[in-house]
Amino acid sequence: GYGHYRHVRYVMMSKVASEEISGNMALWAHGERTDPANCTFTFVREPLRKFISGAVEMEWRFRQGQKLLGDDDMGSWRFHRLPVGSRDRAVAFLKDLLEFRWAVVPRALGHRGGLAHVYPMFGQAATWQRLVGLDFIGRLENFAADWARMQAVCGTGHVPYNSSLEIHITSSDPMHVKPGWYAALGECAVRRALCRLLSPDYETFGYACEQQVCAG
Repeated sequence: GYGHYRHVRYVMMSKVASEEISGNMALWAHGERTDPANCTFTFVREPLRKFISGAVEMEWRFRQGQKLLGDDDMGSWRFHRLPVGSRDRAVAFLKDLLEFRWAVVPRALGHRGGLAHVYPMFGQAATWQRLVGLDFIGRLENFAADWARMQAVCGTGHVPYNSSLEIHITSSDPMHVKPGWYAALGECAVRRALCRLLSPDYETFGYACEQQVCAG
């Protein structure tokens, strides 16, 4: 999705502080009296951290989807049969993705866009680059400096930023999903598989895929 604030368009990336950024842009646009040039920007995040954060969100929405829609159409998907937060569930989910089972998204997994939270950022960036062009791509890890750079590129003037806006319930990992992923990431094969799965993001946005666990 995206937000349009006067002549500035922000392309939202899931699990990259998107709702917080949107909220701050909306507050700025409400009180702004200048008229900046047309400009489109987005922010990205280290792909592996973004993926794990997306997996937390996916599990939360998937559980909601199961309660509302059932999971009788999960077919050959395997991860949901294993305990939430376990290493085995994380590995099974990764295998499901690598075997392209998400070509057909079951109802519960698609609930509120749950599965889309683990998709690479490259797809959205490529779509918007083709439609309107991206004038600036910032990194969440370098947010303060890149937020200032965005303002310079887009000619917005000062855009105040309140980091307490739009805090998600899943930010605290209420289902304890992350421990399973951290356990799985200690395995060379899992780390390499995620580097392959997320390679569009690593290569497009200039991040290095950390494979120290696979050294030697």
